[in-house]
This record gives sequence, C-alpha cells and structure tokens, in this order.
Amino acid sequence: MVDADALWSRMHVLAAEHAGARLDLDLAEVPTVDGVMMALLVELRAELVASGRTCEIVDANQHVEPLVHLLGGDEAPTSPSTAPAHRGNIIARLLEGVVRGNWRSLPQLVERAGADGLPIVILLNFLVGFVMSSASH
Repeated sequence: MVDADALWSRMHVLAAEHAGARLDLDLAEVPTVDGVMMALLVELRAELVASGRTCEIVDANQHVEPLVHLLGGDEAPTSPSTAPAHRGNIIARLLEGVVRGNWRSLPQLVERAGADGLPIVILLNFLVGFVMSSASH
C-alpha cells in the first residue's frame, strides 16, 4: 500500500529537481492504479501545466486508461486565466441556479414523491401505533 501523502511530496521533489524540462508521467509499467493515485497524477500534471511546463500522462495500459480519461488526465488542463470565475456571492449563485431550474417537471415530481412515499408512511404509522398500544398495556 502506497502512502498518498508521501507520494505527493516525492512527486513534487522530483518535479522540482527537473525544473524547466518537459515532464511526462509514463504509466507503461503501471498494471493497475486506484482513483486516489490517479487523481494525484492528474493534479500534479495540472499544477505543472499551470506553472508553464509541458506535462502529459502517457502509455497507460487498457486497465489504467479508463481512469485517466475519467479524471480528465487526457484533456488539456485549464489555466487559471481560462477557468470560469465565480462571480457574485453565494446567494446570487443560488438564485441563478433556482431561476434556471426545470419548473415544468416539478408537479410530476411532487405527485410521484407523494404517491411513492405513501406505503412507507402507512407502515411507519402502523408500527408506531403498535408500539404505543403495546407500551400502554
């Protein structure tokens, strides 16, 4: 088992030792990888690209490639200048999300939630009534 914190520190040391050079993360010898380790590699790549270096994740096998793709390791990382800015405060962003909501489907959702919830409500009422009547005797 690999310690993620130690790996993260070691990757940064290696990246600093090879400052200025192109740094590719070669996964040719990696038979499998978990999500945490792949997320660390993708984050390291993004940090290096944001600092102006060239870095790619290369030679992932058929078992590792889907995880690379899932975490965006094969996509161009966004630089801070192209990342969307969070404008306004939290209330303004919340209201913006509410305004864009799909209001036409709300009545069907309310109707279905009520109809689907009815059996469990009936069961709970029966059980609470049963316990209450047992406790009073």
